[in-house]
Formats: sequence, structure tokens, C-alpha cells
Amino acid sequence: MDTVTLVTFIAASICAFMVGRTYELMSRDEVISSTIQYLCDNGFIRYVLDENNEIEILKLDEENTDG
Repeated sequence: MDTVTLVTFIAASICAFMVGRTYELMSRDEVISSTIQYLCDNGFIRYVLDENNEIEILKLDEENTDG
């Protein structure tokens, strides 16, 4: 096996690994996001929307001071 083939194989392996890892992380984030959204929509957790319209989960003993 010559050096060019070995370097090409290693580079292709690293690229394939990074593409797979990125895809897996995006998939995990989507699952987490949809789970939190489901819990909020069905009243299983307490939350408020912050100024950026992002969900902020409240602790059980916290009160909503925004009204």
C-alpha cells in the first residue's frame, strides 16, 4: 500500500466519521427539543417564555414573577 492511498484512506475515514457524528448530534438535539416541547404542551412541566421566545423551565418551588 503506497503512501498516497493510505493518506487518502485516513482522510476519507476522518471525514466520514465527522459527517456521521454531526448527523447524530443534530438528531439528538431534535429529539430533546421535541420532548421538551411535548412536555410543555401537555402540562407536565412548568415553564415561561423568555424575551427571545425560548422556553425557560421553572423549578417546582419557583413562582412566575412575570404575572
